[in-house]
Amino acid sequence: MNRMLRLLCAAACLLLLLAGCGKKEIEPPEFYQIGDDQAITLDTCLGAEHENGKLASITEPAEDASAEVYSYTYEELTTLNATLQEYVAKLKAEDQGFVEANSKFIIQEELQDLTAPEGTVILARPGIVEGKVFQVILTWTETGCTIEVSRPEGELKEPPPPEEPRQSQQSTSLPDMMTYVQTLNPSQLGLSGASMSEYRVVPTEGLQMLNGTPCRQFNVYHQDENGVNAFMGSYLVGSDNALYLLDLESDEAVPLEAASTPASPEAPAPSSSASPSSSEEPQTPAE
Repeated sequence: MNRMLRLLCAAACLLLLLAGCGKKEIEPPEFYQIGDDQAITLDTCLGAEHENGKLASITEPAEDASAEVYSYTYEELTTLNATLQEYVAKLKAEDQGFVEANSKFIIQEELQDLTAPEGTVILARPGIVEGKVFQVILTWTETGCTIEVSRPEGELKEPPPPEEPRQSQQSTSLPDMMTYVQTLNPSQLGLSGASMSEYRVVPTEGLQMLNGTPCRQFNVYHQDENGVNAFMGSYLVGSDNALYLLDLESDEAVPLEAASTPASPEAPAPSSSASPSSSEEPQTPAE
């Protein structure tokens, strides 16, 4: 009899032990929280009975971890993308105040596609502790979602202003380009003097192409004391306002820097057989 009782007790203990070995359901947190910073959880979008998914695991930071990071893994998300969209909308609501940002805490104007089968989106806001950012990072695949909550040092930054489109091509009309040449400082063409009004600028007909840029040719003359027009040089002016000295004999164009060494107007005209020394390689314009 005593033996039978012992066997029954052993069997009962075994049943209790087996029952206790069943997987214990994880209790979702009321909030994702670090210090005084907190955010609503994804569980608020999973239905009253968590019929749209469940919290599968929680990973907390080790005691000696340099960063306080909590990780929450969710599985069996029956409406994954719709749930993500609902949750992100809640985090962006006024009472939560999160914005989409990148890993450098720059606020993003182009929002992440939450309908993609997999991806990552960073939601962040200034932490209650000054100099920290409270962030919730969602990473999802077709099989589930992981939410990483942390509070790194940093601050949210506005995106830089968009760059103005570069005006690579200006007007190529003869009046506009004549006006531009006449407003140059003579030193920009390697000439002396205070104004291009001291020179006579004569355009040639038509356009020439140089490295894909339309250019106009201008010949510059200076009237000496005897009333003789001295030829000072032939120049190409690009639609991008680039300036070139044109060698009429070789038909090669040498780029001019903004501040060239002024030449004396009384000096003889530059020889068409030699271009000024330059580190730039001369280029041949195409008609």
